[in-house]
Amino acid sequence: MQQDGRFTSDQRKITVFCMVAYSILYFMRLNVSLALEDMMIAFQASPESMGAITSAFFWCYAFGQLVFGFLGDRLPVRFMVFTGLLGSGILNLAIGLSPAFCFAFESPVFPIVIFWALNGVFQSMLWSPIVKCVAANFEGNKKVIVSFALSITQVIGYILAWVGSYFLREYINWQFVFLVPAILGILFSLIWVFRFRFSSVVTEVRSKKGPSLIRQPALLSFLGVIALFSILFGLVKSSIDTWLPTMIGDVGGLAEGGIVITLLLIPMVNFAGIMLSKTMVKKLRGDIYKTILLIWGGAVIISAIALFMFNFNPIVFVVFVAVLFGFVYSQTPLFTSFIPLDFVKWDCVSTVTGFVDFAIYLGAGVTGIISGKILGDESNMNWSGLSTYWLVILAVGMVFAITVYFWHHALRKKISREEAEWD
Repeated sequence: MQQDGRFTSDQRKITVFCMVAYSILYFMRLNVSLALEDMMIAFQASPESMGAITSAFFWCYAFGQLVFGFLGDRLPVRFMVFTGLLGSGILNLAIGLSPAFCFAFESPVFPIVIFWALNGVFQSMLWSPIVKCVAANFEGNKKVIVSFALSITQVIGYILAWVGSYFLREYINWQFVFLVPAILGILFSLIWVFRFRFSSVVTEVRSKKGPSLIRQPALLSFLGVIALFSILFGLVKSSIDTWLPTMIGDVGGLAEGGIVITLLLIPMVNFAGIMLSKTMVKKLRGDIYKTILLIWGGAVIISAIALFMFNFNPIVFVVFVAVLFGFVYSQTPLFTSFIPLDFVKWDCVSTVTGFVDFAIYLGAGVTGIISGKILGDESNMNWSGLSTYWLVILAVGMVFAITVYFWHHALRKKISREEAEWD
């Protein structure tokens, strides 16, 4: 892999700005998980009503990715990130202040659902333009380093949202779970719009036009298979992400004093997964599709072992599920960053990023319903059934991983010719 030397001053600043922006964005997204129980009490709402809040976010975020992924190749990165951060901050602020006006509605939860749905829209404005920014300003090994650095923001966001929100809820009240990240988001949006001015940034206008992806039917078909694969990825990743904390407490017998440890454990598992994929990419000399194939295969094996262990040792079962989540999560930067960057020569990185993210969150929106039905009664949750569900998805996904790897290998010469024509 190409070695490009040290980062320039502007490249370091771009990396830091993007990392801070997305860490705060995660704080303004994941915080709701820690507040739902208190909000049910405050608004005298049912679990079904509270579930509508998260469902509204997923669907609006998914479709927003399609729209803003396309616009991200045509609008300034500086403007889109500022608007997304500011809008998300204002909506979090509105929810934090909601008890003052929500009871004027027949259903006090209704405004919350609308606010959180709009939060999904504004949050969908950031990731695709940020990946475009990476494609425009970094080359070779620098691009790999920055892509993995941005993936770490998800770990930071989890810690901020889960641990930070836990203490805000416990020692102040649930409203500050929204008010604190809202203030951070609004303040950093202003810092972003006034300070994101670097001499080497080439993201404000489209660069010279390369060959059109529309005229490449083989690549469009390949992207369609990637989308189906991404749906499967979203199905399994979101399901484990949602239920792992509950599983640890239910199957593992976690005491109340271990809550914070649990909230820290999952981000650490995520971080270990990111380090795994980074090491694999380096060892395989940047072959993203082979990396996905090997890690996905490892996930299938671990999932099968976890299911086998369920009837023998519940603690070991939970440990293997945590390891499984690390393997699944490790592929997040590969799907959301590296696959879109593979389309850089067609000047559509943001569009492809939005398309892939849309597919992932489409899977995430569906899997919540499926997982809930499989688990059944909350007094006797069917964890073996859910584990079987994960294994089935991973087994089907293995077929896609193999297909994508060999298909990309066959297309490599064609892609190289297109790159040569554009250069």
